[in-house]
Amino acid sequence: MLGNLYKTYLNILKGLGGIFKTKEGVGHQEIESKACEATLQDLDNYATKLGDLYRGLGVLVGLLAIVIIFCALAPIGLNMSEDNAHYVHHLEISLMLVSIICFIYVKYSDLHNLWLNARYEAEIKRYEDLKELIALANPEDLHKEIDSLLKNQITYNDNKSIDYKAIEKATSILNWCTFVFALVAAVVHIFFNFNWLILITGFLPAVGGIIHGINGFLELGELESEHERVSIKLNDYLNKINNSEPLDNGDLIDLCQDIYDLFIHGNNNWKHIAKKQALRLG
Repeated sequence: MLGNLYKTYLNILKGLGGIFKTKEGVGHQEIESKACEATLQDLDNYATKLGDLYRGLGVLVGLLAIVIIFCALAPIGLNMSEDNAHYVHHLEISLMLVSIICFIYVKYSDLHNLWLNARYEAEIKRYEDLKELIALANPEDLHKEIDSLLKNQITYNDNKSIDYKAIEKATSILNWCTFVFALVAAVVHIFFNFNWLILITGFLPAVGGIIHGINGFLELGELESEHERVSIKLNDYLNKINNSEPLDNGDLIDLCQDIYDLFIHGNNNWKHIAKKQALRLG
């Protein structure tokens, strides 16, 4: 469910920013043993499940913060009776406790490191196929295999980069909208003393800030840049193998090694970025 929450959050922002899409407690050793025994599909699914759970919890804590702020402002902004305000404050405290429970679970289950190690090992296993290409003796077959591999990876990295860029732009527009609405409401509040205006001047900027914080937690900006960097480099390699002068078998093998090194470097960069996705309260 939390994985679906994370994906739904990204899909909503991705949809809002779609018009802007442009081409621009298990230790590491146990994860390693699973990598040796499991198929790539099994390990990939396991890493995806852990990643969706961790990031889903982060999104959940952020969304709970939005509701908590609303609960704090609603009794005043909606002129609630004392009894209704009492219920809202109880809900506010309950949601705070849920946030703390999520944080404690992530901290003591070591979920973050579990995900990082599982995903890292899954990608290492994925790149083993590239090493097997080097054993192909026929240059023509080797050329076709590398060409297919590069095109698939370019498509994957391009799509990721475009999606993250759309999300970042959608978030920027939402933040500007919340600021403009809050500014207009603040000006109106000078002349009209309506309590409900506090829901605009106080709540909307908080929503914008929390969405920005969620995206910061997910490190979407850095991931977008990394996928774009890898895509550009892979396009360079694709142009090399499809130039007017065919590469001999030795050059193709050297190119395979360069591509393998790029994937390993990219995997290390991803782990460095994802390691900063640390769940925090407040």
